[in-house]
Amino acid sequence: MSYTKTPLPGRIHPSDPEVFKAMFIRQGHAYVRGKRPDGSYVIRFWKRVRLRQSSNLQWNLATGYLNPDNWDVPVVSVDVAINPGSFPDD
Repeated sequence: MSYTKTPLPGRIHPSDPEVFKAMFIRQGHAYVRGKRPDGSYVIRFWKRVRLRQSSNLQWNLATGYLNPDNWDVPVVSVDVAINPGSFPDD
């Protein structure tokens, strides 16, 4: 994975990075929803491998799911949630 200077807009749910990391570490995975240009969504499964509470979540996202080069389909924004029912309805 590479770092991009123009990451996709993204949000985490819950929105507090420390709470998100603690829940992600405890659960071991999260769900990533990419919004496509036509308004449809594609869902990915994010399995925790090395992320720790001391890890830089923003850097992890910027080099991963917020990097448009790391998607096999075009996406315009990204939501990451511990529970897939937590994605906003927007």
